[in-house]
Amino acid sequence: MKNDTQLIPLKDALKEKLTHTSLSEDQLQHLRQLEQAHSKTRTESSDISRPLTTPIPVKWFVAFAAVFLLGLFIVSYERLWIMPEQQLFASITKEIRTNHLYDKPMDYVSGSAKELFAQFDRLDFQPLMSSMVDSSWTLLGARYCTLQGQIALLVKLQDPFGNRMTYYLTKETSIFSNIPKIVEPYIDTHSGLSVKLWKQEGLIAATVHQVDL
Repeated sequence: MKNDTQLIPLKDALKEKLTHTSLSEDQLQHLRQLEQAHSKTRTESSDISRPLTTPIPVKWFVAFAAVFLLGLFIVSYERLWIMPEQQLFASITKEIRTNHLYDKPMDYVSGSAKELFAQFDRLDFQPLMSSMVDSSWTLLGARYCTLQGQIALLVKLQDPFGNRMTYYLTKETSIFSNIPKIVEPYIDTHSGLSVKLWKQEGLIAATVHQVDL
């Protein structure tokens, strides 16, 4: 047998019942309580069916972003601005060797250091002849050059046997903060060329010459 019974919402059923039936005040109050309880149950059921999500406080996002940016800044700073000591020395000595082998003409020629240095008025430092340069070497001349991007003086010398040496001078700046003092110069020998690098009296100095391997 086909069931023709239709489900009617409780609230509508109550209204229909109240329409056709006379109830006492206590019965009416009881029905109202049932209706309220039914509505509350539906609301709670709907809330339970919703996915529970706990929003992450904004302050955690801010803290994470700050830590990330700080780490990125430190890595970038180390790579771009603070060159590791060994990498700095390797870069300087390579540049010194390259300039030594690239025998460009001198800007001024003189056998006197005083007369020679007086010609270079574009320098932002006062050149000097270091005690690290053997007095037996003869001055040939000098020219402007650069070292690590800043202006420098390149001096050519020759020993009694005709061997050439290049002597460099530039102003001491923060780029060269790790260069050792003259009492213990940095020495590096590569491809038959020996480089000595040191600082003295506010200057960075270096020599390079060929050695027997």
